[in-house]
Amino acid sequence: MDRPAGPTTSPFPPPPPVVYIPEPYDSIFNGLRSSSVNCGHWARLPPGVVAPVGFRPDCWEWILGPPLSDPRRWCAAGSIGGAVYVASGVGARYRGDVARRVERWDVKRRRLQWEEVAAMNDGRFSREAVEAVGYKGKLCMVNVKGNAGKEGVVYDVEGDRWEKMAAGMLSRWKGPVGVADEEVMYVVDEEKGAVRKYDDENDRWEEVVDGSELLKGAEQMAVGGGKICVVSGGGRRITVVDVLAEPVKMWAVDPPLPENEVISVHILSRPSKSL
Repeated sequence: MDRPAGPTTSPFPPPPPVVYIPEPYDSIFNGLRSSSVNCGHWARLPPGVVAPVGFRPDCWEWILGPPLSDPRRWCAAGSIGGAVYVASGVGARYRGDVARRVERWDVKRRRLQWEEVAAMNDGRFSREAVEAVGYKGKLCMVNVKGNAGKEGVVYDVEGDRWEKMAAGMLSRWKGPVGVADEEVMYVVDEEKGAVRKYDDENDRWEEVVDGSELLKGAEQMAVGGGKICVVSGGGRRITVVDVLAEPVKMWAVDPPLPENEVISVHILSRPSKSL
């Protein structure tokens, strides 16, 4: 394990005081260099995502997005092509139409509204808060986290339709998944601590790291700049994997607040030097 010298951290400004992040939560990077999105809700409303909260590193501030058509939790959240998607979920009680509904917020156009896209075929993806991963023009998601048996679907953005996930992709989806620039997909096997890269031409996963104790129990991950950041150890450990180095390098980074649990990790653009 080779650890570079001199890692530093900078505190974020506090989020809007009126926003409460519930359990379960959804936290995603929206694919733009300028912002990430965390789904929270107004504290005075029933549990569920009411509106997304975004952070913009270019101006070092939080923004509040448009409200969803229905507050919901246990939903899938993801992004592709500069747009944020929220799929499935339940509100105060289960409703079939909400469990199948998919909505898109086009952040790139700065439109403060959600629009409905093709609905899912059923409501079986409202069981857990999961990430929908943007990959080569499609949004990929499974209905259960971790190493358990699961179903997988793929949303074709251009065709506005849902498809069954390829068998090879689904077979190794056994932990958190992240994508670099919407082109290169990685998975961290939470049981074996292995890192794999997806080969879409042959519908199979290639080994990048055979297995590491540091990566076992992986809960969250982010990909960017040739590196993968993995949260494990009950949210109290962050491991960086340099997948472009030969051989692959790996080192641990102390969380900014070791006494707190890390619930999400993102790789954002550097803030302006003037901030």
